[in-house]
Amino acid sequence: MEHLWCNQFADCSDGSDEKNCTCTDYLKAQFWHKKICDGIVDCWDFSDENQCDKFVCANAKLCVDQQKVCDGYRDCPSGDDEKNCLTISPFQTTHNDMTYHSTGMWGKLCYEKNGNDSVEFGLQKLNELGKAVCKIMTFKNFKDVKIINDVTEESEDNAVYYRLTIITRNSTNSFRRYRGDRQSRIVGGGGATPGAWPWQAALYKEGEYQCGGTLITRKWLLSAGHCFNNALHDYWVARLGILRRSSTLPSPHEQIRPIRRIIVHPHYADAGFVNDISLLELNSDVEFTNFVRPICLPNPNRILVDGTMCTVIGWGQLMESGGVYPDTLQEVQVPVISPAECHKRTIFLPLYKITDGMLCAGFERGGRDACLGDSGGPLMCQNNDDAWHLYGVTSNGNGCARAHRPGVYTKVTNYMNWIDSYIKANAKHNMTKPILTPTSAHCSGHRCPLGECLPKARICNGYMECSDGSDEKGC
Repeated sequence: MEHLWCNQFADCSDGSDEKNCTCTDYLKAQFWHKKICDGIVDCWDFSDENQCDKFVCANAKLCVDQQKVCDGYRDCPSGDDEKNCLTISPFQTTHNDMTYHSTGMWGKLCYEKNGNDSVEFGLQKLNELGKAVCKIMTFKNFKDVKIINDVTEESEDNAVYYRLTIITRNSTNSFRRYRGDRQSRIVGGGGATPGAWPWQAALYKEGEYQCGGTLITRKWLLSAGHCFNNALHDYWVARLGILRRSSTLPSPHEQIRPIRRIIVHPHYADAGFVNDISLLELNSDVEFTNFVRPICLPNPNRILVDGTMCTVIGWGQLMESGGVYPDTLQEVQVPVISPAECHKRTIFLPLYKITDGMLCAGFERGGRDACLGDSGGPLMCQNNDDAWHLYGVTSNGNGCARAHRPGVYTKVTNYMNWIDSYIKANAKHNMTKPILTPTSAHCSGHRCPLGECLPKARICNGYMECSDGSDEKGC
């Protein structure tokens, strides 16, 4: 029977029904046909999206002709077709595939003088271009740009030349690179697009999703303290670079890191969620990519004005009751309420105990809010430089999205000294000394990548339970 092929269970005695399977084969066997050609890459081999006739806009029932991708015009509602239009690639033949490359081949960007243009004028234009290119690739800035006279003797046929064309429409820039001649559940929110929030982490305890977290350096996450209540010595794993939390198949952009150390604020109090903040040290650095990158930390002296619109993201419940969780990361905008104003609004509500170390956010009419499962995720706001800054950690609230019941977030600016005391000290001393941490949790069987401990009876039993199939390898 066709549906028994590549279903992650060896029905044949020799396991031949599970050999040479593509990721798409697995999706079809599990009746996940809707995840094929839906604009979101779920497969490690890109097989679910790289054979589609048209470009599919993520989280939108809309298709775009392939020739319209990266043409300078936003055809997708969220502009997916104009994202990732500038890439780094080690080979000419791979520059247009879906793989992310952190390094690429050298090429020449040719500058042709017009009239009486001076070298200084050309350098100024290249500097402007460099800043724009780096911004498109979500980098903060570039180091330098130099003009060098071409004195090589290689022929034009063998040389690699690049020309970047800037197409402006509605104040947006699109860049294309090619070889040529010398010429954004959250309750009340919506699904996020791939790579929109590269600092969001999903935290798993013993293989089960628990909370969100936010990447702030290559090796540190920020989360809520209550996520680790009575669970400090369980096995925790951080999963980054994903959009769909429930996917059991490894995404090509995801990075998984066991948690080396959990540091809950020393004055955290479960009653009232006071000082509800924690630092998580990963067992190894992440690699920065378009899909995994840290958020900026805020200036401790920056005060958010009441009504400032900020964004909350997470995989929490879509509504207060019913236990409905989304597959795709959700995002929603909510206005910030200062601690003083929030205290006024909630003074007669006994479940709220607002302190100076908290922020509130939400509309008076309700309708948009974080909910169960969003804990530990970020409340983030854009400053004048357009960069996203982490101002809050999702903590608690009275229900979800109720009128006159704002969500409560730990105020990150109040904890910057505490955060720096660990991050900077760790960087200074380059700590390598073994620490008694969650990764030491005992497992008598086999650990899956997301932390689940399989007993020996479930290893080599013909059923692939780990996302990477490691429980069935070498059997």
